[in-house]
Amino acid sequence: MTETVTDWTAEAESIRAQIAATDKRQAQRADMESMDCAASRVGDGLHRRLLELKLDIAENNGLSSFKGLYDLEGVRVRAKVIKGKYGLCWAFCDDRDQFTGKFITAFPAKAKTMRKKGFQELDEDAPAAAKLSGNGKGFSGLTSCYPVTYRTDKGYPDTAIVYRD
Repeated sequence: MTETVTDWTAEAESIRAQIAATDKRQAQRADMESMDCAASRVGDGLHRRLLELKLDIAENNGLSSFKGLYDLEGVRVRAKVIKGKYGLCWAFCDDRDQFTGKFITAFPAKAKTMRKKGFQELDEDAPAAAKLSGNGKGFSGLTSCYPVTYRTDKGYPDTAIVYRD
């Protein structure tokens, strides 16, 4: 669950202080050679990158840029990106935010592929947060971790229309 932030300037200052503390901790560990310290340095690096993403979001008043699915007239369609059986896809939703059963491949190599289907993917700002993602356990799990920015809305704005074939 994400916390509600009302003062993005104060949030950005707090994150900058956390980045400085992480940098100081990393500098203190730089000369140590044990495996515990190596894991701590990796963790500090991940934490710093996560804080940098959070700072970007805070400096943009809680927003980040994502792709959105639009029809060819530029109207936002009620669809969100999900992991499908064959990779990322756009899942269309009805007016109750339930999947309709219609899916199309997301982010094709060529924009004309999407246009042939009657859609376009455009950048849009949306409410966002950052977290660490990855999989695995132990040190291998640590090495698979990476920071990501994700949408905190439904995957589309409230103004998006329900697509009808």
